[in-house]
Amino acid sequence: MIPHLRRPAVLGLLLTVVAFLALVVVAIAGSADPVVVEDSSAHTSPALRGPFEVDGPGAGDVAILQEPVGAHLSPSPPDARPGSQSALALSLAGQGIDQPVPAHLVSRSLGEEITVAEVGDDACVGVDSLATCGSPQAIAEGHVVAVELCSPDLAAGSYRVLGMAPDGVETVRVETRGQSSATAAVRENTYEVIAPDVPDLIVWQMVGGDGWSVPAPVPPGYDAGSCQG
Repeated sequence: MIPHLRRPAVLGLLLTVVAFLALVVVAIAGSADPVVVEDSSAHTSPALRGPFEVDGPGAGDVAILQEPVGAHLSPSPPDARPGSQSALALSLAGQGIDQPVPAHLVSRSLGEEITVAEVGDDACVGVDSLATCGSPQAIAEGHVVAVELCSPDLAAGSYRVLGMAPDGVETVRVETRGQSSATAAVRENTYEVIAPDVPDLIVWQMVGGDGWSVPAPVPPGYDAGSCQG
């Protein structure tokens, strides 16, 4: 009788050992640290802030509006004495915007830096003394342009013409009422031309030779003689 009694006991002991070992394996697996896959991006430089979000008809035809802007922001109007703020900051302040907005700097051969900034669905272009804003469609139609007279860095009677142009415009020529002209290259969809007389037409020269002209926006009351000493 004893051998018959020992066989079930041995089987029961074996089952108990197997169950115990299974519990040990589960416990070890549950307490072990998970495998960590290192994210290589954690050691790279942070991404740029992303492209401008200026949208609407014609936005895809202005390359600078598709570029990342990095960490640069346009100047917000600071608490400073009158005259110390840039025209772009003042323009934004006039629209109720007192916070930095995405911007991109374009270096110019004239020694200035033109700022292109995003304000809602409009693009603004400005230098220290002049700024103008408009939609991508307005850029395509030649309406994002401003004219300045009597800036401290301009010769007496000269005018600064600042604006934006769509892709494909290679140079801009400003024809004046006095039958003179001045030409400048378009860089990153921006241009700055110093005209020796009252601007009359702005002529866009396209890559390949084609071009067209738009009237220069000379505000009423401008007097070329007012800057002459």
